[in-house]
Amino acid sequence: MGGRPILIRLHKSVWNSLNTLEKFIFTEWHYSNKHTMALGKNISAQDQERFFLDIAELNWDEYFENTKMGMLIFVCE
Repeated sequence: MGGRPILIRLHKSVWNSLNTLEKFIFTEWHYSNKHTMALGKNISAQDQERFFLDIAELNWDEYFENTKMGMLIFVCE
């Protein structure tokens, strides 16, 4: 008897979340990093340590965990 309003609220919540994330889910993003690559080749060793430009050394598990948490915070606002 009381299940229908709960399902409607759940449906609205999922629908709102999908609408919020739609542009991130259904958009194919293309970026050019040629200027960043050139910068990375021309900065000092000290600046290379300070400014992280080499994604080969990126901890992808940590990166995606942080991305997931950021998206959850964004959706819940």
